[in-house]
Amino acid sequence: MCRGIGDSRVMGKDFNHLSEMEEIFDKVLQTQSAFEKVIEEYRDLQTVVRKLDAYYSSKQWKDDYVMDERGEIPADVKRGVLSEDGIYNMLERNKEIMGMIGEKADEFPASAKAPTYHEVVKKAQAAAKIRGEYGNKDVRLYPCKTWLDSDQINLWTYWQGYQYKDIDEKGVDILLVGQDWGNPEKDERTIARIEAIQAGKSNSFYNDHASITDKNLKELFKCFGCDIEKADPGQRLFFTNYSLGYRKGSEQGGMTKDLLHEDESFFDDLVRALNPKIIICLGKITYEAVTREKASGFVKQLRTGKPMIASSPVCKNIKVYGVAHCGALGANNVGGMPVMLKTWNAIAKDYKKICGK
Repeated sequence: MCRGIGDSRVMGKDFNHLSEMEEIFDKVLQTQSAFEKVIEEYRDLQTVVRKLDAYYSSKQWKDDYVMDERGEIPADVKRGVLSEDGIYNMLERNKEIMGMIGEKADEFPASAKAPTYHEVVKKAQAAAKIRGEYGNKDVRLYPCKTWLDSDQINLWTYWQGYQYKDIDEKGVDILLVGQDWGNPEKDERTIARIEAIQAGKSNSFYNDHASITDKNLKELFKCFGCDIEKADPGQRLFFTNYSLGYRKGSEQGGMTKDLLHEDESFFDDLVRALNPKIIICLGKITYEAVTREKASGFVKQLRTGKPMIASSPVCKNIKVYGVAHCGALGANNVGGMPVMLKTWNAIAKDYKKICGK
């Protein structure tokens, strides 16, 4: 006797498991299709996300925020976008989701518009206000008022970087990255100079009492043919510290990768905005933060006059160089200024090849 097509048993065999697997198979296919559709919809949503991001960085948002604080907006007007925590967290979550669904970090996504420099500054300052004071048992960091009142990513940028009015169009050549700026209360003269620059005093310059660190930095940049005591140093230079916090109390020590990680997203956005040809990192912990790689044998290699080299995790075409901090301790650790000059000359030689010179 022949069994019908719809019979689930043949020759004593039970095929119920096939029905179960088929049900799972169909469910996964349906969910995958739905998931792919949602992903595509979310990618398409980025156009309006960028519009919201631009609003958050605009004067309009600030004006609306002030009106809300004064109670000038009617109670029945929905205004969740005026919550600094709410809109900032949404934008950060959006960045995480875009990473989860496959936006590559090793190159600038063709569909994504890089943030403008001042958009990065605005977001960083808003986040710093919310974060307030933070740190560990060895160091306390806070957003100092001189920085919050500025339109730059870092107070060190008032040495090199702040002067470029066309930064979004032309970017920069060399991005120099330090660990953190230090204690503003212990460097009142430099703060006074920065505030004079902010006030538009044309004869003001960041540095007028060079420390050993600054003197060494001036010598090292001569390897690139740059005079960093000039507003036009010879290349488009930009100085910043990775940490956007400013120290209270202790001037040195205590910095950890976890503390630097607090500003990782802002640094990555800064790289996207500036699109530097190369990045130079002062010190091991800074180099590891920028590259997200462990720098084994950092000092040992620098003693040979060779820099550490990696690609930026933000854009694989940007080379990142690790060098010793140019203060007295950093220089001594690698064998003094002659060795450091050898390292910087090696970077300058590589830089010429990158620039096609």
